[in-house]
Amino acid sequence: DRAAEVGTTHGLNRALFFNGVALGKLTPITAPIDAWLAERLMKPRQKLDYKRSVTRFADWLVSMKLPSNIEDTERKTAGRYVTEAFVGKGVHWKTANKSISALSGYWKWMNKKGYASENIWALQSLPKVKLNGDDRHTKRPFTDEEVSVLLRGNPKLVLLDASKIAALSGMRTEEIARLKVEHCANGIMEITDAKTTAGMRSVPIHSDIAAIIKRRCEGKVSGAYL
Repeated sequence: DRAAEVGTTHGLNRALFFNGVALGKLTPITAPIDAWLAERLMKPRQKLDYKRSVTRFADWLVSMKLPSNIEDTERKTAGRYVTEAFVGKGVHWKTANKSISALSGYWKWMNKKGYASENIWALQSLPKVKLNGDDRHTKRPFTDEEVSVLLRGNPKLVLLDASKIAALSGMRTEEIARLKVEHCANGIMEITDAKTTAGMRSVPIHSDIAAIIKRRCEGKVSGAYL
């Protein structure tokens, strides 16, 4: 009876999905996700990104009124998702491939565990798009005039401080945001949370931002963010 109600409101596919899950014949795509992530050695934020990629795909299936269980999700559906959710919306190929890679890893694991019969995401990655032979040609340094506009455009103090620290340290935005008081001492900023092992490093505090670091540390406990 409940499946019939679901069918009336959400269509036949959703009714069949509801009925299959209720009878233990179908497995929702997101059901084994926590078990998968528990076996992966990665940082919490990476696990969050991977989980988000899977849940976005599951949500898209629901929005398209398609089956959102593992058993009925086919390669054709994966290809359609790539076309509509990434290519059709102009998502950068690097961003798209990051999500596709997460989904592919999830399906490989489910194949190994017996949830899926194949990896429907194999060969679904988007080709690299290069301009003038290399993406780096699209990037350039800020001009002196642009830097002046950024620093004198009356930004909020936190943004102004972060901009100066970035300019005189070479640190990534995320690295600056994760700095804590305890990481800034004795003329050094210690980066302890980075994407790679090579990213863990000590950065000298430039003399022109020493006063900023000192001001932002004053009155804060060692575990507080800079």
